[in-house]
Amino acid sequence: MEAHTVCLSSEGVVMTWNESQHTLSTFTLNGTPIARAQLSFSCSISCMEISVDGTSALIGINSLENGRAYNSSPDSQSNKSGVVDFDSESEETFDYTQIDVRSPSICFLHMHTLEVQD
Repeated sequence: MEAHTVCLSSEGVVMTWNESQHTLSTFTLNGTPIARAQLSFSCSISCMEISVDGTSALIGINSLENGRAYNSSPDSQSNKSGVVDFDSESEETFDYTQIDVRSPSICFLHMHTLEVQD
């Protein structure tokens, strides 16, 4: 499994964004899957940050234009530090949560379910 963006919570939960599959995933430090969420293929995650207490994540969602993230700021640049590969041995059948929000938007997700918090 590839991860294009990675965050680590204070509780030891790893959150990853796979741009090609449009999935957010959370894992334990040992790589055990916790939750996985699917984002619409017309959207992309532009940023993600985990709360200080490690229970929720803040994500920024952008619309895609011609297969690339649409960013309204002409001066902004993408910060790609590389791709992290995780072992695919934990690639088992997994129920996906569907993240169904408007784009662009900012929303909070619960770290252990990846469901949008009200």
